Amino acid sequence: SNDGMDDQVASILANEELRSILLDPKMQQIMEECGGGGSKFRYYMSHKEHGPKLRKLMEAGLIRLA
Repeated sequence: SNDGMDDQVASILANEELRSILLDPKMQQIMEECGGGGSKFRYYMSHKEHGPKLRKLMEAGLIRLA
């Protein structure tokens, strides 16, 4: 069933901080670039501005490492 997934999506959208990260065009670009993992992902994870945002997405289960 999709109920668990719907609840997760609802809780993510209810989280202002996560929503703003997901809607940020720069973060969308970064997530696209990091799709394959590797060095780009490591670069952004250590970035002082983008790293903390990526970590928040990972903690929320929105990013998974391959």
